[in-house]
Amino acid sequence: MALTGLESTSQKTFHRLESPANANDKNNGSFPGVGALSNDPPISRPLKRNYGLFSRKPTNNNPEIPKKDPNGSGNNNKISQTPAMKKNSQPTSTFSQRLSQTSKKKNKQCSLEEEETFLKNKQKSLQAQKELEEKLGKPIKAVIAQKSDHRYFIGAAEAQDKFLHALDFGVATPESFDLEYAQSLTYEDRLNYLRDRTVLPEESVREFQVAMRDHVLLPNTKELSGTFGANREARDGTPKTYGTHLYNSETGLDLFFKLGGNRLKSGWETNKGQRKDIQMNQNLT
Repeated sequence: MALTGLESTSQKTFHRLESPANANDKNNGSFPGVGALSNDPPISRPLKRNYGLFSRKPTNNNPEIPKKDPNGSGNNNKISQTPAMKKNSQPTSTFSQRLSQTSKKKNKQCSLEEEETFLKNKQKSLQAQKELEEKLGKPIKAVIAQKSDHRYFIGAAEAQDKFLHALDFGVATPESFDLEYAQSLTYEDRLNYLRDRTVLPEESVREFQVAMRDHVLLPNTKELSGTFGANREARDGTPKTYGTHLYNSETGLDLFFKLGGNRLKSGWETNKGQRKDIQMNQNLT
């Protein structure tokens, strides 16, 4: 009986699992927002996200774009590839559903008047786009968002380069696109990866453009004249950019459009510190 007791105690001891000492270290770094597409990351950074990897590796026919090492080695493969990370990175709901959920949490339902305002703005935007295309005599790749008396341009090239933030706006990413891999790349390699049409098709980019337009057109998305990069300018002298924030305090989403043309610079779901910076200083990063 004594031996049996010792065996039971021993089994319990050996079956107890201990977390590695650095278990919490692998996710300490979060992907920066707009600053991620510059060589110098911003002071304030977007929320941490652990989307995982897609089960299918990106197709890559461009020799200039680095390919992933299946063994997880190499300078460009900074994130180890494990089966647990191979889950599909799809948004849990559409952008409109997420907005509805946010409103319910705050006991605020989108009123009929707000819905009518959104649809009216959307119609104006589509009309503005049609008129511009007729004037130019050809389709344009940009998506126009007409809000109040201002017209904002969401270019295809800008949306493609900022596609790392597509999930923030409820846009499903294609199987050919690997978010974690894109985050692990250097600035130049990341742009090459995002601009590869075998990785990121035009349809996905267009869906992202439309989602950003809908964010702009929502009645509770406010226009705030301000700056982008004032914190970075104070730190290292990189000039800040003047323009307009299209900020929604309920969803935390912000898009910044540059002064002089109202063309998209970037945008994402902001964290607590960034929201405070926008609300108090009309600045992001």
